[in-house]
Amino acid sequence: MITVKNGLYTITSGRTSYVMHIREGKYVENLHYGRRITPMHRANTDGLLDARDIMTDTDIEAALAEKYTNPYGNSVAAAGDNWCVTLDDMCLEMSNAATGDYRSLPLMLEGPDGCISTRFYIEDSLLYEGLYADSDKTGMPYAHISPDGGDKPWTLELIYRDHHTDGDDKGLELRVIYTAFEDCDVITKRMVLINDTGVTYTIRDISSMMLDLQGRDYSVMTFDGLWTRERHAHIKKLESGIYETGSTNGTSSNFHNPFVMLLKDGTTEKYGDCYGFNLIYSGNHRERMEVSEYGKTRVLTGINPFGFAYPLKPGERFYSPEAMLTYSPDGFNGVSHNCHRFITDHIIPPYFRGRKRPILINNWEATYFDFNRRKLIDLAGTAASLGIELFVLDDGWFGDRSDDSKALGDWYVNEKKLGGTLDSLVKEIKSKSLLFGIWVEPEMISQKSRLYEAHPDWAVSVPGKEIYTGRNQMILDYTMKDVRDHIVNVMCKLLGSADISYVKWDMNRPITDAYSKGGSLPGAFYHDYVLGLYDVMKRITEAFPHVLFEGCSAGGNRFDMGILSYMPQIWTSDDTDPSERMYIQGGTSYGYPQSVMGAHVSASPNHQTLRETSLETRFNVAAMGVLGYELDLTRLSLVDRKIISGQVEFYKKNRELLQNGSFTRVYNSDNNTIWQVTDDKKEHAVALLYKRYAEPNQSYDILYASDLIEDAVYRVRVRSIKVKVKTFGNLINQISPVYIKEDGVMQALIGKAYAMDGETEEYTVNGATLMYAGIRLAGRFIGTGLNEGTRVMGDYSSRLYSIDKIG
Repeated sequence: MITVKNGLYTITSGRTSYVMHIREGKYVENLHYGRRITPMHRANTDGLLDARDIMTDTDIEAALAEKYTNPYGNSVAAAGDNWCVTLDDMCLEMSNAATGDYRSLPLMLEGPDGCISTRFYIEDSLLYEGLYADSDKTGMPYAHISPDGGDKPWTLELIYRDHHTDGDDKGLELRVIYTAFEDCDVITKRMVLINDTGVTYTIRDISSMMLDLQGRDYSVMTFDGLWTRERHAHIKKLESGIYETGSTNGTSSNFHNPFVMLLKDGTTEKYGDCYGFNLIYSGNHRERMEVSEYGKTRVLTGINPFGFAYPLKPGERFYSPEAMLTYSPDGFNGVSHNCHRFITDHIIPPYFRGRKRPILINNWEATYFDFNRRKLIDLAGTAASLGIELFVLDDGWFGDRSDDSKALGDWYVNEKKLGGTLDSLVKEIKSKSLLFGIWVEPEMISQKSRLYEAHPDWAVSVPGKEIYTGRNQMILDYTMKDVRDHIVNVMCKLLGSADISYVKWDMNRPITDAYSKGGSLPGAFYHDYVLGLYDVMKRITEAFPHVLFEGCSAGGNRFDMGILSYMPQIWTSDDTDPSERMYIQGGTSYGYPQSVMGAHVSASPNHQTLRETSLETRFNVAAMGVLGYELDLTRLSLVDRKIISGQVEFYKKNRELLQNGSFTRVYNSDNNTIWQVTDDKKEHAVALLYKRYAEPNQSYDILYASDLIEDAVYRVRVRSIKVKVKTFGNLINQISPVYIKEDGVMQALIGKAYAMDGETEEYTVNGATLMYAGIRLAGRFIGTGLNEGTRVMGDYSSRLYSIDKIG
């Protein structure tokens, strides 16, 4: 709900309040953003007056407004005779350049005379039900109304105009747009700059959101990394000055994700004031936090000004990307739950909301480029026999694509390699009761390709300068309409040529030499490229609305809400090692739900880290995302195939819960992690217990849970594991088994046969016991005492536990 009354603006959701008012007749001051403070009407059953009948909006304003009673010495007065008011010590919603607020600014605009000073003062506001009225005109994705209906969002537009002393106040207009999504305690913000003058201005910097908060006792959590180690969580204490993170490589990047969290000192996973910020954008971004000497903290997020000098001609409008902000008093998990609901209900394509995602087999790590039709059919047949549902043909099926040095852009089928047409291959695979998916990289072009020979000007490069390539490839200039039209036509022809259910859309290198030979101007290239990308994605996904698209950019180089607006899941990382994936998926979970994370079981040793891990752990970690397999199933032992068949059966049985349940990080330490996924009725949950390293002579673990009903009774069971052991001599005495452990099947290579039915831990407890005391699990093997009650857990080991309400 949003209310506007006598210059007081209040945005209220179930648990949060965002309160602003007009100060000095010009500025919009933020009075509060955080825990809900605006009272709700209550039934008058005790004879007492409702709080809203006693406390007026004027009372709220008087209590929250900053009291400026003393002059500031050498600070600049806020335009007027009141020397007690300075913009440098005000929590502002919009701030102008060169007017006395010396903190980081949301807008830097350069006039034709080079002047950067602006005077955007509040003049008016608009309030209406629904999304921002011009959302479809922005050329960018935006948060949509939930397909389930429910409470519709409300939008507030604060209208600022650039004032001049000569009285010409109608030339430049700035609108700050707020849309409230009450169902998930989220507000989105964006800026719209309108040039109604007769001259061109240059936008040097424009944020989507600025938030000023009282206090300086904050830390920032960022999600950083590189290829194969994306989005590791890091916390930094904010001190006086500026902290900045972002991307300049043309994508949202694997260096620093656009999602960041601001947390009060002492905040934990479960407790404390926490804010989350993100962008619905896939290009260069910047997140800047500044702590002022006056004890206030400013947060800015938006397009990165690197290489940005956007011309705004007379009559034009510039729309910043839509930013998301949320608050929770329930720590990191509270913010995560808000973000997860927002992405699920308001970002991913509505058709795929809650729709089950198929379990896939991808041929890449099974064959790389070395495949033919027989190999593909054998792999598909084995996958089908294990219950897998979707076969994905990765790189190497088109043109002269025998390695990664050529043929990108030549999107015609290599029928010699496939042993026939694509349609015939698809039909043969579908005859095995499998869906079919295919890999493409439509933003790229190889210099060794027919497309480059025909259109070298379509490749991004600077004339007369050395060309920089990545993975032997160049980037197509999506700022050019001819390029975009060509790609849309080629991709639509491909997807219409066979019964294709899934597309993996890759982008294996970032942007260099941001220059167009026929499209965008240099200072606009980065942003125009993203607009071009959205144009292409929108046209293709609208033409094939029921095809499941998975975004990919060398793994997780472009994991953002912009891509998720067209593609409901993203390949989380090229690294499938479960130990590393615990960091990657764990970091990603702070801002994104598990339903958008592609996660695969791959070979051991792992192809990225050479780490050896059990098939059990590889599955358990991948099950906390959208499950797939990426290894040569045809070379597995019969035991391993049986294990995978059981994994697939378990995942299918629990798919709705694992993909769409509420994800919570229950416990995190350097060595032990517990994640839990819970259904909306709190009747069923699956918990992952992960142990990075085995600890000598330390046998116990405690299983904690979260998000359960305190008084309800639950049955807790470990996922059934069959164990076979062979030992020399005395089983109970000091033994040092050397074993190969696959999904709990332990073949100890030490002699005499000994067998047991497997781990069968089962407990019946109430929710309060699980959440606040935990279950002391059976002891782990520590070098002695192996018996029926021992849990065998070495390095990189894990278990899944089912938690089901029975009373």
